[in-house]
Amino acid sequence: MNEYDILDDAPAPDATEFPNVAVFVEEFLAPTYRRDVTGSRAWRCPRWWSHAEAISRLEALWRAWEFARLDPHTGMSNWWPACDQTMNALMSPGGTFRKCSGGTHTQMPALAIERPPAALFGEQGDE
Repeated sequence: MNEYDILDDAPAPDATEFPNVAVFVEEFLAPTYRRDVTGSRAWRCPRWWSHAEAISRLEALWRAWEFARLDPHTGMSNWWPACDQTMNALMSPGGTFRKCSGGTHTQMPALAIERPPAALFGEQGDE
């Protein structure tokens, strides 16, 4: 064995432990992040993938986990606070899953917005 043999076992820089966010949630997050969701203080949705915000947050969490797992020193200790923040945003009484209960899914309407005047952000055109 020479000094370069260890590189043969190293994962490729773009290799991930999980192929996508769905597998990450199913095989790691759901079995690891266990919470009692029977009370009114925590909400969950079995169809998490039907919520655009949940997909975005969990995708970011998965990618952060993939990066943190490569840091043998403080990677996971830095990742867990991000996990808690993400899960609190999803599961809190005012969170993404607040209308889902009893194993049912309810889609929340998008936030009501008004288009800003075109010139406000440097675009040409009429208001």
